[in-house]
Amino acid sequence: MRNYKKKSIIWKGLRRVSETRIWDSCIEGLEKGSKSESKQTRPSLPLSITDTPHAQGSGSHSSYHSRHHQSHYKPYLREDLRNQHTITVDQFLCHILQVPSALLQKKVAPTIQGPQKAVHEYTSTFGHETMCYHPFVKVANLIISETINTLDIIFCRNDPVIVKGSFGDRKPDVVGVCYNAVREDGDRGGVDNLINDGPKGYAFYWSELLSFLEFKVNRFVGGGSSVHTSSVSSGVSSRSNLIAPTASSLAGSSSKFRAKKLAPANVANTHTVAATCSSTSSKQPSGGDVSRETSRKSKRRKKDADVDVDELQCASYALELLSHGGLRNHIIGALVSDNSLQLLYYDRSIILISEPFDFIVNHSHLIITLNALAGFNARQWGYALPPLEPAYSLPEPRDRDRLFDGLRLTLKNGRQLRLMDTIFHQHSLIGRGTCVVRATCVGAEVNKSDGWEGTVIVKFSWPSKSRMAEPTIIEEARQMAVESGDNWVLDHLPMVLYSEDTEWTLLSLVLIELLGNKYEKRVLRIMVQEELFPIINRCTAPELAVSFRERYSDVCYQWLVERCNILHRDISLNNFMLRKKGSDIYGVLNDFDLAVPLDHTGASSRQRTGTKPYMVIDLVDKDPPVHKYRHDLESMVYVLYWIISRYDNGEEIPCPPLQQWADLGGRELVAEKRSFLTDRDIPEPTQAFRPLRRWAGNMRSMVRTGYSNQAAHLETQPFDQSTFDYETLGSAITFPEFRRILELPVT
Repeated sequence: MRNYKKKSIIWKGLRRVSETRIWDSCIEGLEKGSKSESKQTRPSLPLSITDTPHAQGSGSHSSYHSRHHQSHYKPYLREDLRNQHTITVDQFLCHILQVPSALLQKKVAPTIQGPQKAVHEYTSTFGHETMCYHPFVKVANLIISETINTLDIIFCRNDPVIVKGSFGDRKPDVVGVCYNAVREDGDRGGVDNLINDGPKGYAFYWSELLSFLEFKVNRFVGGGSSVHTSSVSSGVSSRSNLIAPTASSLAGSSSKFRAKKLAPANVANTHTVAATCSSTSSKQPSGGDVSRETSRKSKRRKKDADVDVDELQCASYALELLSHGGLRNHIIGALVSDNSLQLLYYDRSIILISEPFDFIVNHSHLIITLNALAGFNARQWGYALPPLEPAYSLPEPRDRDRLFDGLRLTLKNGRQLRLMDTIFHQHSLIGRGTCVVRATCVGAEVNKSDGWEGTVIVKFSWPSKSRMAEPTIIEEARQMAVESGDNWVLDHLPMVLYSEDTEWTLLSLVLIELLGNKYEKRVLRIMVQEELFPIINRCTAPELAVSFRERYSDVCYQWLVERCNILHRDISLNNFMLRKKGSDIYGVLNDFDLAVPLDHTGASSRQRTGTKPYMVIDLVDKDPPVHKYRHDLESMVYVLYWIISRYDNGEEIPCPPLQQWADLGGRELVAEKRSFLTDRDIPEPTQAFRPLRRWAGNMRSMVRTGYSNQAAHLETQPFDQSTFDYETLGSAITFPEFRRILELPVT
């Protein structure tokens, strides 16, 4: 009965005035039935087979460019943090930082000698967190100076300066950078200046940062007294704790590592650790470099009912580094609370945090950690090297839109590409992290016929290893077109010139096995294809009508469904493209990352990040029904409305309508889409697209009728779902109906 009630509530708001009694009686009848017939066996709905759920995390925040403050992306990061799990310090050191188990089993490490004075300074200067930066940085750099430092990493103060290279106004307290970023003879003033005061007027860029450290002071003590973390407790009940693996779970480890809990003197209540102290502070964003006093005022102690504020803050730094710090697979950071430290790991699938450890009492863990990080090469820091030069090694830091400009990409087939401007870079932590860059082929003879001449498009992404590869889907569709004699379809499908997958992770196989289904294996996919152009280049109603009528909806998409049994599942404005061949222009349905066979019945991945403004109402649910072709047709309706109400003469108008479709999520987005389908007050087409008003109105009516059919059936036959056609919502959303609308005159 639970499913029926949920459906009724979802569609209660989707009604016309004449349908009010129908909707209400439907809901009342279902609620009464749930009480009086609770013992009866309920038939399962055909829609009960779940599909890959839409991601609600940072990757779904499609309006980041205009809504980039912490309050805007906090709800999305909260969703990402549901992928967070806690492990022991030894597990983190052994299975992430690759510390030999023999060193951990000795339980002895070299004592802190040179940094001893700095350690005493750190423990005796508690009063405000800014007082902790210099002595801790001094300790860290002294420890690193006594070991092999592969990348010449150095830790510097950053607060209160906002890091450049993204829209987000974020300012980590301490950052790890390569020595070449110090610029002894430049505006940053050298090592001593950066350790003491930070970069001041010459801010770091995200592309220069290897790592970050965030500081919190919760109890002010002096004289070297130990501040135990007895107040540490779980912040989010949905996040799991992995600190007590069984012996069998670690079987097969080449290091014969055995996880053990920290001593009670170091961490209290370790079996519930999932966050840091609940009394925390948070930085507020600002529009530029700010003074230290402003920074102090902005860090107020807060509590969040759903997730620890410190975790959100640290995750926001990892988000910027993965999105604007170059082509990176993972990020390593740390959270320092008084004299306890937690190690942090972020990649495209998971967030792992260690138990906190007292680095004053148990300084061996701090030494081992810093020695391991100092020995890391670029790939261990998460950079895709090869095939791409890491961003930190560039002579000058890069802003977000030219992060890869001028870099040379070496492919496994021997070809080399010179990258140019970035077309799109998904702002995401968990997910595919798609990045699209223009490029040209260099250093080899290029034949005009093979498609490599001129500008090509390079797409970087981290899709799920279990998902059918996008190049494979496209190639199978193109082969089907040739074999069936439908060669005309080739003009409307993308042409992949080359693709390669690279699988790598910093996590050990033992840890991956321990994580089980909590960890989704991903690959770095590099795909090269011909350059296509946005559909908004079709500036008139007749031109846009041609694209919809003859290319996307009626021909190419329907052919994919009926002849290739392929569901696209990511219909969006950015995936409606144009191909230019001489004087001819063809519409192309692009981006098959989320495409699946028509007969799939389950999740092909743990989540999928569709494009929010065009998401279908009943697929926003965390337990979505199986994706049907009518969902893609509904998304096409939203694409059409988005274009005709927001663009005029190829340009987006000021203060465009329907912005809530991009800004909202979850239930709020569902409510907004319901209102759009039922309200009379909807956005008018711009001047250029007014002739398409009739199309738009008929399409909206088609979708509304489908959901009304579903609601009426639930009211009249709530226990007989087998007779209702969920594929088309009662024959409302079909190819013939869509074709009928597209054949209406454009006047």
